[in-house]
Amino acid sequence: MDPDVNPALLSLLREDVVMVGLNFSRSVLTEPFRNFHDPSGRAQDFKIRYAFKGTKYYGAYMTDIIKNFPMLKCGDVAKHLTPALIRENTDMFLRELPDLGTGKPTILAFGVDAHRLVAKWVPPDAYGRLFRVTHYSDYISMEQYREKVSGELTH
Repeated sequence: MDPDVNPALLSLLREDVVMVGLNFSRSVLTEPFRNFHDPSGRAQDFKIRYAFKGTKYYGAYMTDIIKNFPMLKCGDVAKHLTPALIRENTDMFLRELPDLGTGKPTILAFGVDAHRLVAKWVPPDAYGRLFRVTHYSDYISMEQYREKVSGELTH
């Protein structure tokens, strides 16, 4: 996922779709795009590409709603969130959106917690539509994940 190695990579980017995770699951990473491309054998993020390939969502900008807060379990993240921390992070998220060059992107939030934060803290006029999709870490096959997410995006 390096534009220097794959010059066509940036042409795949969609500025009108944003995929949002809750937070980094581990310490700050030094390689570009590494948070959503984990080489670990336990990682499940490979399902994202499979689920969205060939759809109007493929090539979405990917980010987290809570920045610089590495923690593996979402329940642990929730215990540490305060209104001030949430506001600081959603403000950073809102500053990212204009860089995409689109007015109101469609937001796909991975999991209940990311969706809840976006729905509550991001003003509805900052996006066109907000979808909650099953988190890619769900232990289901990539085929089942694609089918499940496809159903969630048709409602």
